[in-house]
Amino acid sequence: MFDMLKRHARMALAGAAAIGLLVTPAWGESAPADPTAAPAPEKVELPTTATPAMWKILKPNGATITFLGSVHLLPPNLNFMTPELEAAIAGAEITVTEVLAAELTSPELQSYVLQEGLYPAGTTLQSKMTPEQWAVFEKVCASLGVPAAGLNQLKPWLASLTLAQLVAAKDGYLPTSGVEMQLDGAMGENGKVRLAFETAMEQIGFFTGIDEQTAVESLVTGSQQIIDDPQMLNRLVVAWAAADIARMEELLVTAMKQTPELGKVMLDDRNARWVARIQSEFMVDGNDYFIVVGAAHLIGENSVVDLLRDAGVVVEGP
Repeated sequence: MFDMLKRHARMALAGAAAIGLLVTPAWGESAPADPTAAPAPEKVELPTTATPAMWKILKPNGATITFLGSVHLLPPNLNFMTPELEAAIAGAEITVTEVLAAELTSPELQSYVLQEGLYPAGTTLQSKMTPEQWAVFEKVCASLGVPAAGLNQLKPWLASLTLAQLVAAKDGYLPTSGVEMQLDGAMGENGKVRLAFETAMEQIGFFTGIDEQTAVESLVTGSQQIIDDPQMLNRLVVAWAAADIARMEELLVTAMKQTPELGKVMLDDRNARWVARIQSEFMVDGNDYFIVVGAAHLIGENSVVDLLRDAGVVVEGP
């Protein structure tokens, strides 16, 4: 049982907003199909090429800061390396991500996730839910081929991340295909300085700091969304590939901010901290920067781009 929980914890990290461990756990037998279930929605056709949105600041000293909004899990064989993106990476002396990739596979991080993400013996996820909430969770687990009992020891935030990764894996998405993972080598070439806005431990702390009842409500809401629209991740990738900002905002930002505390902790507060660093550090030196963070941080109200523009910084882009 403990080994299975470790696999769940590692899998969940791969589905986190900015975390991707290179693991693919074995899940055992799939749950039987529900003969009363509604027909599956028409499958969304994924593109093979993408031209994702980018933003650029021309600093007063002539240097530049370029932003790319990422999707942390992508289907294989999606080519998003445009000439503009290649030039931005090649011309940057400093590259910045949410976390450094080297931290993501550390034993310390995995131990921390297990320590913070599992209930002690005698306490279960089901005990924190109403019967109606648990029924929704059971239904989504069955749709993904995983018995709910197998996740019953996970705290709600870790269960949410596990479901996110299961949805991605079901559609053939791989952590190794995510934007940051594909760009990792190029972002460190030719002596480029690598920086990060946060540590991996800090990112896990954002999840563990959310009120438990709020986390349960978010888990149930997310479970229902998966049931209602199992193609949602594919729709997001289609919007990202076409730089459809309005659609991305609807799928990413609006959905997250339906739970206000989650939106504040995961988006608004972090965006404000990142902007403070960009203004006090990145804007005043003579270096060219390439910054890649989750697309949700760059679109909509109180995004990094929005806050910079409100502060009088000219940010080119959508």
